[in-house]
Amino acid sequence: MMLEKGRKMKNFLIIVLMVVIVIVTGCGVYYQIDRFNKKDETKEVKPKTEEKVEELDVDSEEVTKIMRNMNLVNDISKILAGDYEVGYFYLKDSYKETEIDNAIKLIIALNNTDLSQLSTENDEITLNADEVKTTIKKIFGPNFTYTDVERLEGCNLITFDSQNNNYNIKKLKCNKNDTSTYKTKIMHAKKYNDRIEIEEKAIYINSQLLDDGNTVYNIYKQNKKDMIAEGVKLNIDSKEEYEKYFENTDTYKYIFKIEDGNYYFESVEKIN
Repeated sequence: MMLEKGRKMKNFLIIVLMVVIVIVTGCGVYYQIDRFNKKDETKEVKPKTEEKVEELDVDSEEVTKIMRNMNLVNDISKILAGDYEVGYFYLKDSYKETEIDNAIKLIIALNNTDLSQLSTENDEITLNADEVKTTIKKIFGPNFTYTDVERLEGCNLITFDSQNNNYNIKKLKCNKNDTSTYKTKIMHAKKYNDRIEIEEKAIYINSQLLDDGNTVYNIYKQNKKDMIAEGVKLNIDSKEEYEKYFENTDTYKYIFKIEDGNYYFESVEKIN
């Protein structure tokens, strides 16, 4: 009987020992797994690099040059074709580089070219098409899209000579109303790590000659459709007189990507 009791006690101790071994082993495995997971979590959580943002002076040469080179309304006197392209970027709520008409890219390139230095014959200016593409590349970037425009007629007649790979530009009589104009105001300009964002407002001012010989002006949003004020007397050269209308027009944001120290147009969109 004592022998039987001893055997039972031995079996009991063996079972207890096995249970202890299982518990200890399980705890050890759980500890290792938990430590491994925490180690992985530590590896995966990386501090985010804070994007650098610099507020730019809206009147600085850096900002004004970018907009002057790109936006057709910033120097209307240089427009080489007709009225249809003036205010082009305000005709839709947004444009990306690939959505811009080839004719507009051509006009922008010509507006950024010193045509007075080119050869003239019979009141025509000849410009090599490869030079046009080089200028477009400087504005829209190395991956720009463009197809040569065969003919463009407005204040000038622009034709493409595919045989000689040239653009021929001939000045025409232009009935353009010089008193109809855009006025713009750069509201904000910010420089990020990879881009510059410029917010701009604009109004379109159209003159109206009255029967008594006086001139009044109709003021529109930049799309030339939504009227802000009708028949107002205005000195269109006075900022104090026309700037108050900016609060009733829309804001457009231009984005220029930064690559190798160059600024390339990426998109424009109406933001409010």
